[in-house]
Amino acid sequence: SVFKLITTSIALDAGVTSLDDTFTCGGFLYVADRKLRCWNYPKAHGKEDLSKAVANSCNVAMMHLVSRMGRETFYAGLEAFGLLEKTGVDFPGEAKNLIVSEKNAGPVELATMSYGQGIALSPLSITNAVCAIANGGYLLEPHIVKEICDSEGNVVESYGRTVKSIAITSQTSADVRQIMEYVVYNGGGGKAKVAGYRVGGK
Repeated sequence: SVFKLITTSIALDAGVTSLDDTFTCGGFLYVADRKLRCWNYPKAHGKEDLSKAVANSCNVAMMHLVSRMGRETFYAGLEAFGLLEKTGVDFPGEAKNLIVSEKNAGPVELATMSYGQGIALSPLSITNAVCAIANGGYLLEPHIVKEICDSEGNVVESYGRTVKSIAITSQTSADVRQIMEYVVYNGGGGKAKVAGYRVGGK
């Protein structure tokens, strides 16, 4: 479900959708020869704008987005978010994400991936990708610690800010942050509210 933020970000950055865009969820969508259902089937979300579609976690809206952008744009976005390789975190044993190769991704695979199924991402990888949304679009190299100090409190080693890529534009970042805030204040993320702070989530 969290992956829907990535699909939405790529679609906004590619210009195939906007905050004013609307979708109609009938509870399912036929893709090739498959009937792919929204999570609340047989119920349907009906008409919804982009923010509400993300707040509803609507599978149908995500399938429309990936269909509009196409395979090449979708995979370029996955690469920009660092999801096609390891994060390079400074800790041993990092696993690689399990994502179907671009050449083997047909319409059904793209549709299911758009809403986070048929794909397996490490918690660190998806967290790092979502942090790029919060960071103005900049994908950073993650670190376990910020700095190492000696017994006197002096910094003996420091890990700086390394930008790996610009995943999305600053405008797209702002738009998706607005959507994430809508999720918390109008969707299912109400328990994440913190007094005095603007909070976004999925």
